Amino acid sequence: MCRLGFIYVEREDKKDVAKTILTTAIAKYYLQSGNDDGVGLGFVMNGKLCIVKDTNIATIFHYLGKVNPFDYTNLVVFHTRKATTGRVNSENAHPFISEDNKICLVHNGHVYNDEEMRGLLKRKGHRFKTQVDSEVILHAFEEFLNGDKRVLKKVDAYGTFLVLTRDNKLYLASGNGFKVFIRDGLIMGFSDSSLSSYISLGKEKSITEGNLYLFENGLIKNLRFKVNLSYASSCYVIDGNSGYSRIDGISDELERLISKKLGVEYHNTYVYFNDNCSKAKIWIRVDDEHFENAKKFFNLNRNGQVFLRRKTLKKFLLRLCENKEEIREINTIFEELKHVAFDVEKYLDEYLERGYRSSSRYGLWGY
Repeated sequence: MCRLGFIYVEREDKKDVAKTILTTAIAKYYLQSGNDDGVGLGFVMNGKLCIVKDTNIATIFHYLGKVNPFDYTNLVVFHTRKATTGRVNSENAHPFISEDNKICLVHNGHVYNDEEMRGLLKRKGHRFKTQVDSEVILHAFEEFLNGDKRVLKKVDAYGTFLVLTRDNKLYLASGNGFKVFIRDGLIMGFSDSSLSSYISLGKEKSITEGNLYLFENGLIKNLRFKVNLSYASSCYVIDGNSGYSRIDGISDELERLISKKLGVEYHNTYVYFNDNCSKAKIWIRVDDEHFENAKKFFNLNRNGQVFLRRKTLKKFLLRLCENKEEIREINTIFEELKHVAFDVEKYLDEYLERGYRSSSRYGLWGY
């Protein structure tokens, strides 16, 4: 599942600390939880919303190596993406920005009535730039700010969303455990508390799930407006905190192979490994058009999941191979897996160093 958060600076002397926390949070979420399909941040610069996003984390690190957003603002939102709808490209990375450039949105979760809401919002004159379901919430929130609260009420979704406005107000609502923390000179919000291993988070402030909040000038106000963000039985969540994580490169190769051979969509296919890569978790979204093919082949449970030993997974994948080249590729991947001990902290340090030193391309830097 995608990860997101915000950081608010109350004191001038905390700008550099805030930037370090921002970088650490993005890196941890991007690397550990398989959210490497996109990364981005949004903040107000000189009275305009600034969006920096790409599929490559090095782009963000390159930008942050030159610019400290907290020199221009006291509030930054960020997001790391695990694609479930829409292709993996810079345009589909979060944040999404409205047509009038007045608000931007980051969201983790799913919109169940995406198709219905798209039709309704298009009839109201909204233009969609992507196929990502989160964009529905963006346009529904435009209607909310323009006075029509009924549209946002009709959105049936799961997860957390943050909406940052051009006048530096932050709206937030959560149905999946978003945490807000207060420490000396900083107020922060994160998808979960797993960052406590890397960051001193401070005192937690309670947030009522399903309520819409307004965060402005360091104060959080409950607007007493209910948003449909509750967990639904059709939503199945896998993340790194369950003891299984994606391995950069390897998981992607296997997901593409499974997608190609079984006809399921790549963005509906997930391959995770435990800490020493002795076991794997396969998850295929149950709403995929060709889910039954994958269910029959892997003997998936009703949630679309199966746990396999590494050797067993290799046997399954070799059955999908049609030529010697594909067999050789699988053998190479699994030979590499034998030597992998997925140490997140060590990997995080190495990736941060590589990200700051090199960036071969640029993502979307917009204002």
